Amino acid sequence: MFPVSDPGRGSADERISQQITDEGTAQMIETEIQTVDALVANGDLPKPDFAKIDVEGFERPVLEGMHDTIEKWHPSLFIEIHGATQELKRKNIRGIVALLAGHKYDIHHVESGRSVSVETADLAREGHIYCCYKQLT
Repeated sequence: MFPVSDPGRGSADERISQQITDEGTAQMIETEIQTVDALVANGDLPKPDFAKIDVEGFERPVLEGMHDTIEKWHPSLFIEIHGATQELKRKNIRGIVALLAGHKYDIHHVESGRSVSVETADLAREGHIYCCYKQLT
């Protein structure tokens, strides 16, 4: 679902799609969704060393769909955080930070320049996070 006048705000997230529908100018398209893991495994994408994720509230499902890629290749990640409400943004960032911390990533909130941990995830509910794999020494 996306607003006709702003297709960059399109989202597969149910709640954000409903907000767009409620605006009255929504258009829907159907598209096939494939995971990054499947695209890399099939050779449709090369081994990634960086991924920019701006998927309007669908960040966690995208990350879950690149579990094997994250585990094997440890790409750096630049993620824009979304959610239909402030509470959903908090829930979203908490889940994302927990997932990436479990994969041994350092997470930084771009706008504040602060490091983000599971305990401080809420500070990154607005804006972007940059995530790098912790290099073991």
